[in-house]
Amino acid sequence: MKHRFSGFYAAILSGFADDGAFDEARQRALCAYVLRQDLDGLYVGGTTAEQTLMQISERITQLQVVAECAKPKQARLIAHVGTPSLRAAEILAKAASEASYDAISALPPDESHAARFDLVQDYYKAILQASGLPLFVYHYPSPARRAFSFEETSALLSMEGVAGIKFTSEDLYLFSRLRRAFPDRALLFGKDEIYAGGALFGADGGIGSTYNLVGGLYRAVHQCVEEANLDEAKRLQALSCELVVHLLGANLLPAIKRVLARRGVDCGPCRLPLGLGDPAAVKGLDDFIDSGVLDGFLN
Repeated sequence: MKHRFSGFYAAILSGFADDGAFDEARQRALCAYVLRQDLDGLYVGGTTAEQTLMQISERITQLQVVAECAKPKQARLIAHVGTPSLRAAEILAKAASEASYDAISALPPDESHAARFDLVQDYYKAILQASGLPLFVYHYPSPARRAFSFEETSALLSMEGVAGIKFTSEDLYLFSRLRRAFPDRALLFGKDEIYAGGALFGADGGIGSTYNLVGGLYRAVHQCVEEANLDEAKRLQALSCELVVHLLGANLLPAIKRVLARRGVDCGPCRLPLGLGDPAAVKGLDDFIDSGVLDGFLN
């Protein structure tokens, strides 16, 4: 890993009060715990932070609070400023710059908001200008989200001011093509459960929700791949995959918060309508954590 943004970033959750209001104290408690992980920085305000359920003013406050928490640790900060409204995204991008973030990122507008690809490029150019910070484009081709082709992704990565990409996809073929085509861009892999695949094809690090809990696990996977210790890489990646299976079964974001709460980290509930899944799945998650197989990585 050689890029200035190489490393591992927790896509940090949001701290909420019991009534659902943004809670600065709980956000600080969460930051303190996550920053004890073996990480290089934080990715703030993304999907994991429930940003679609937050007001712009709350997101700005969160950017400011997390920046204050991260400064003593000298952790790098990437602000997710994406929102369907370009005007709102520009406001968030400017706020990230004012809070001394290192870079910004954004999910692209979907096709209902930007029917043509050139409008996506204009969106990214506008938030680049608003922040004056390096930009990470975001490839996350899940249902209802925009999927980029190799040609489109290449066009975005070639834009002035773009530092790299948050690549949250199982498409390792596309990822490997981008790695070869853009050796000078930071390719940060966003699929925790198959991070070893990203590392094998040249990831510069990763960004993920489970990094809130076991950030050091992914650094260990990466190191094993670099050292060609593939048996250990597979063993460690299997732990990540099993964790993700249990978290998804119990509903990912509330499930992560449950694990944190059981470890003494009070970051509050998720915003409604997000809630825990089936009780049997929640018990399965509890049993998996209590088994101790992740104790070497849980703080």
